[in-house]
Amino acid sequence: MTMENSLIQNQDLIVTHDHDKNNKSTTTRSLLFERQKLESECNDLLNQLSNHQNFKSQSVSQMKAFSDSDLQDLLKVEHEYLILNEFKQMLKFSNSLHSPSK
Repeated sequence: MTMENSLIQNQDLIVTHDHDKNNKSTTTRSLLFERQKLESECNDLLNQLSNHQNFKSQSVSQMKAFSDSDLQDLLKVEHEYLILNEFKQMLKFSNSLHSPSK
């Protein structure tokens, strides 16, 4: 092998080595970018999940509070209805006492 051939071969190896280094570097950058992208997506999903759980928790609390309030209102209305119904029955009875019998 001549000296010139040896130099050409060495240059080819160096170029090939540099090319491999560049490919590895590019691949590494690509993988890092993909990793960051996936981490960002995971964080977004975790935030969405957390927000959903917070919303669900708040909704349940609001539903409980709403239900308790509604139950109190319903009991109050039911109590008033029973009082009015008793009053109505007393009025009927009173009217029947005062009305002339047929």
